[in-house]
Amino acid sequence: MLYGIIVRTPFGRFNGKMDLEINEGKVSGTLSFMDFSSEFHGEGDMDGFSFSGSFDIPIGSLDYKAEASVKDDGVHGIADTRLGKLEFAPER
Repeated sequence: MLYGIIVRTPFGRFNGKMDLEINEGKVSGTLSFMDFSSEFHGEGDMDGFSFSGSFDIPIGSLDYKAEASVKDDGVHGIADTRLGKLEFAPER
């Protein structure tokens, strides 16, 4: 399922998208914002899941590990990176 999200980074707030698939405890999808896109994989269910991936950015690879859940209004979560946290929430 495709979700519109707002991504808050140490460098500002950006519109983005999360294409999310959860099937039998396996999580996969794509996280996109600005001109960056990253495939991710993880485990869990709609009530709580963890996933990881990597963005290719101008200064190299930016790996992340995230925790998220799907609520009535969309996806909520937070990812840790070497450049700080990425928080994401539904578009409003």
